[in-house]
Amino acid sequence: MTPQPEPTSRMVVQLVEADGDAPHGIEVHLDQILTDRGMTLAELADRVGISPVNLSRLKTGKARAIRFTTLTALCAVLECTPGDLLTCSNNDPGDDDSTIVCTGNIALMTGGGGVP
Repeated sequence: MTPQPEPTSRMVVQLVEADGDAPHGIEVHLDQILTDRGMTLAELADRVGISPVNLSRLKTGKARAIRFTTLTALCAVLECTPGDLLTCSNNDPGDDDSTIVCTGNIALMTGGGGVP
């Protein structure tokens, strides 16, 4: 088993391959959680402190990555866990040197292009 990097404030959850075209296997459940909470995307964006456009990209699965600080803020406002927001449906990330590691419902991508 490959050792996982220690978490830092600069780490991100990688949602897509570096080229942006390959299927990533991460499902985002933000839409359902917002419906369950009776909250709008605009209200959540305001409470978390990120732009509605970036939050919309996450909700639709078009985001390239999410910082752990943003994921933590989303979970705090929505009173949920990262596993409630994101699930991993694919353990085959493709032909590059990246690996999707699923631990319960949390998926982290290591190796490959990464996000600075």
